[in-house]
Amino acid sequence: MGYFTKGFAGECTAGMRAGGASDNARCAGDKAGLKSDIAQCLIVSIVLIGFLSGCNKVIDFFKSRTQESTSQESLSLTQEGSEPVVSDVHGPNISGEIRINPTLEAKAENYSTLFIIAKTHETGPPTAIKRVMTPKFPLKFELGADDIMLPGTTFNGELILIARISRTGNAMPAPGDLEGQFERRVSPGDKDLLLTINRER
Repeated sequence: MGYFTKGFAGECTAGMRAGGASDNARCAGDKAGLKSDIAQCLIVSIVLIGFLSGCNKVIDFFKSRTQESTSQESLSLTQEGSEPVVSDVHGPNISGEIRINPTLEAKAENYSTLFIIAKTHETGPPTAIKRVMTPKFPLKFELGADDIMLPGTTFNGELILIARISRTGNAMPAPGDLEGQFERRVSPGDKDLLLTINRER
């Protein structure tokens, strides 16, 4: 700023010597205008610096809040991950024996696939299902969490227990299948169940 002021003063001095009073007045006005412009520039610069400083503080504030929130979420996830929300999702296995009514033995010899099914409702997909190829009766069985059909399903609660000899080899029931259903609902952990295949669909 000193350089511009000195330069401008030199020019004005030369003008004053050469041009008289009118030029002196013009130079004085221009000099005042230049000083005013420089002052305005300084004010704008100070305001801009203050604004940028304020922005940085705001940014730092939000960064610190974000990092704090992320740390809390990570801690929460770590704590949740260290201790499962549910310790025992699945119950113990169901076990027992499957027999076939003597009147159906001849037909059963023509079919080679047995399905052991546990389900929560009469309709809809099974909770758990096990396929046994070329079964020999009486047949010891176990059914549990390893036989769950759909991911996310739990082997728990009261279940309908069915044994079906499939005519087609398909788990979906079809006319001609041989099946039996336990007389009551069963629960995980039930043992020594006796299930008899006693009807044809």
